[in-house]
Amino acid sequence: MRTKWLVTLLCTMAIVSLVTGCGSKETAGTPAESTATEETVIEENAEPATTQEVADEEMVAEDVVTEETTEEAVKEESPEELLAKGKELQEAENYEEAFTCFTKAEELGNAEAAYYVGYAYHYGNGVTADTSKAVEMYQKAADNNVIDALAMMGYLYQTGEIEVIAKDDAKSVEMYEKAAELGSTRAMGTLGIMYEIGIAVEPSAEMAMEWYQKKAQAGDPSGYYDIGNMYLWGAEGLVEIDENKAIEWFEKAANENVPEAMNELGMIYSSSATVGDDVKAFEWFQKGADAGNSDAMWNLGNMYFHGIGTEADADKAKEWYDKHVKAGGMNPEY
Repeated sequence: MRTKWLVTLLCTMAIVSLVTGCGSKETAGTPAESTATEETVIEENAEPATTQEVADEEMVAEDVVTEETTEEAVKEESPEELLAKGKELQEAENYEEAFTCFTKAEELGNAEAAYYVGYAYHYGNGVTADTSKAVEMYQKAADNNVIDALAMMGYLYQTGEIEVIAKDDAKSVEMYEKAAELGSTRAMGTLGIMYEIGIAVEPSAEMAMEWYQKKAQAGDPSGYYDIGNMYLWGAEGLVEIDENKAIEWFEKAANENVPEAMNELGMIYSSSATVGDDVKAFEWFQKGADAGNSDAMWNLGNMYFHGIGTEADADKAKEWYDKHVKAGGMNPEY
């Protein structure tokens, strides 16, 4: 029986000033000096602005600038930009500011932001945990076809993890299927697992393979790897173990750059009593290791250490063991 885990987003303003001026013509027969003298008299008789008047004018000007600046700032933060900013802050583990961004985006009508607000309430990220509010926001996002929200609701109906949602297998499948129909490869893979193991549905190898293939065809070739595992381990009596078919599907996944499939091919060729081939095993472990799979690095180190499928080389063995550890693998003993 394979073990898998089913569940695991701020505006522009332009200010235009039009300045107009008026000119004057001299009246025929009126000396220019007379006009100049009158202007001089007016200027001399004009009273200078008081200090208070100047201050009042400056305050008015400041208020206008402040109002324009505030309006500009508000317009600069669209719901989509707030959502994106929130995601960045969340990634940086600045949960309180992220929650503020998500909340503002949701209030401005962004459906996806509702999912993130719900997630924050669910796990207490930047706000006090509140499962009722979490479900309310998840459902609001799901009603607007937000894929992550549909998948989350599917998970909650499947597990009954939150007390305000009763476990409901039919609802769980319904939510996952909606997410899958909208293109969620994660939901497709989850449905495959559910049908393979028999979670919330009757076990069906045919339906499991169908969802795994849809997952691969939708852009996630690890679906081919999932089918390979069904043939490698069998599926609760629904699929007979068949190494050749497992190899066929693993190769399909490996050709689509799925490192786990490369390692699995190495494992089959290194241990099978029927198709065993140490050289092929070494080659696949090398490909998997080069693609970043930590298990393949460990296995490649073993091949070098024991001289299997290649010449023994303690230095290369240590090199790959060290890479395995740096990639997050267990500390090997050798």
